[in-house]
Amino acid sequence: MDKWRWRINILIFKIKECAWESYFDTLNMTEDILRMKLKVGISSWRIQSVHRIGKERGGRLILVGFISFLKKLKVLHAPRNLAGTKIRIEQGEISRLIPYLRLQTTEKHNIPS
Repeated sequence: MDKWRWRINILIFKIKECAWESYFDTLNMTEDILRMKLKVGISSWRIQSVHRIGKERGGRLILVGFISFLKKLKVLHAPRNLAGTKIRIEQGEISRLIPYLRLQTTEKHNIPS
């Protein structure tokens, strides 16, 4: 089941994070990026989950989970609209997240890498 769950995720890079950003702030920011910058019409109920991952230095990436694979494809086919911005979108594969998860774990438990 986890194998299929990762197929409906994307990663959004280079988004600044507010000091006290809540889940709803991240969700609203993600919706704005999808609607305004990517010009993809996706309503909030089509987004299953939104999480910030990684170190807080320079803005953490956003992991976005959709309710269907087709919605993810719709977003992945629109990055040409991001030309001229620093924002980058990639597929949310677990192999790409391992370095970010390791950084969080080592910092949390003060484990030297």
